[in-house]
Amino acid sequence: MGAATVTGHAPHDRAGDALAVAVDGRRVEAPAAIAHEALDAPAGDLGEHRHLDRGRRLAHQALEFFTPSAILYGEGHPQRSLSPKGCRKVDLGYDVEESLPSLGMYAVLTHDTPVLQQVLAAMRTAIEFMLPDGSWDNSWGTRNYKWSWWGSRTTDGCHPGFILLAEHDPRLKEAALRNLELMRSCTHNGLLYGGPHYLAHGDFPCIHHTFTHAKALATVLDRCPQPIPDSRLPLPRDEPYGLRSYPVIDTHLASIGDWRATVTAYDLELSRLAGRADTAASKLAAVRGEVLRHANALEAAGARRDAAAAELARAEAEADAGDGDAALDLTREDRDRVGGLADRDELVVDFDRAGHAAARGAE
Repeated sequence: MGAATVTGHAPHDRAGDALAVAVDGRRVEAPAAIAHEALDAPAGDLGEHRHLDRGRRLAHQALEFFTPSAILYGEGHPQRSLSPKGCRKVDLGYDVEESLPSLGMYAVLTHDTPVLQQVLAAMRTAIEFMLPDGSWDNSWGTRNYKWSWWGSRTTDGCHPGFILLAEHDPRLKEAALRNLELMRSCTHNGLLYGGPHYLAHGDFPCIHHTFTHAKALATVLDRCPQPIPDSRLPLPRDEPYGLRSYPVIDTHLASIGDWRATVTAYDLELSRLAGRADTAASKLAAVRGEVLRHANALEAAGARRDAAAAELARAEAEADAGDGDAALDLTREDRDRVGGLADRDELVVDFDRAGHAAARGAE
């Protein structure tokens, strides 16, 4: 490992101290991301080598969470436990869009060869799960309730790490470019939608998708000024290779003829339970919004009803105080105004009858 000279943006040492948080018990992307941030933010400008040391320690801590088949696990609690079938907690979306790019950028900036080699192996495994159109097939992951066709809803994107490491394997840049093209096709009016059919079905975009992935693309422009290749490269699932299996997640990839399929018997409950909780919270928020809307409507209707009753009472009082003709004229004059208020709240008032009764009383 060599020393790193990097640029940072921390205004004072407290920014570095804030990164010195405990990561025990967190999901695996926490030490991966903090390893990169601990390096990038305070160490360069302030010469704080203790942050470099912490970043190195966290990066090597993350190395403990790779399987022999180069799959990064630990996306769940407890991190190291196995499912009843012996599966690890893995989420492709968070791996390719957050954890691996963070570790990869750390490895390049610090020349940390062991981390670099492990991340490269994991990225090569990850692109096995990319479909030919650039989508990440995370239908089986522990956080698949956040899965979108182009990635994961609240992560940053694969592009910085994959493009930065493409000098070691050009297919990584090809994967990043395909994914970028897919995101572009899902972007409308400057907002990244959750999938290719959201706009057509009238579903709204979430701004979180846009600003997190825009941040990743800004990092590419800042740190990875590499030209787009003239020729494109094949990726693993472009070719009909048959079947490939990954026992650690009990998932099988099929590439037969023109068909691409993923078959899984993954038995972790995290995604199902968390997805149900998110769905329930969303439905509860929608119900509360409807209740509030109806309450506001009822309150407004009550106010209009009271205003109509007050107008009617005033008209009747003025009619009682005047002669018959004046009473009739007064009620005709006020009929449209009072009747309009009454009709909006389905009040039925016989103004002619009330007016004639008042006139007869005046006689």
